[in-house]
Amino acid sequence: MLLTTKNGASMKRLIVKILMVMAVAAGGVNYLVYLRTGQSIFAKMPSQAEKVLQDVRAIEPPKLAVPKLLDTSADRNNTAAYKWVDKNGVVHYSDAAPTTGESAKVIKVNPDANMILGAPAAAPAKPVEPKTAPQNPAATVVPAGAAEALQKAREVGELMNQRQSQLDKAIETGR
Repeated sequence: MLLTTKNGASMKRLIVKILMVMAVAAGGVNYLVYLRTGQSIFAKMPSQAEKVLQDVRAIEPPKLAVPKLLDTSADRNNTAAYKWVDKNGVVHYSDAAPTTGESAKVIKVNPDANMILGAPAAAPAKPVEPKTAPQNPAATVVPAGAAEALQKAREVGELMNQRQSQLDKAIETGR
């Protein structure tokens, strides 16, 4: 059953509009009281959220046991891993030797870094010397017009210095 007013507006819409006007009015009154007294009229009301927050803070978290996976004291001497290739050509890594009969290569493992140690790098056979550019100034290539562009850049620099000195004088004299 839909309730309507005389001009056809829904009663639900009317109730929502009245509630909105009341909320805006309550906010306006709260703001005026705050301007006059410096306190909100809603400040003394304990909010439900604050009560729930206090209840949550009072709950003690359960004590958790450290999982076996994170236990570093177990078997610290097992610092070997095994690598082998099965009959299908798939490479396997394990902390236990293969049980299927393939021959496995033993690899040393650093338990503190949890990484397989690589082979040491071979020293380079011959040190590489850095290449230097030729020191002959006659061999330097100067593009056409470089001297002219450099002269223009110097002239522009002089003009900028003159303008800066004019600005400094104007600032000193206040003009």
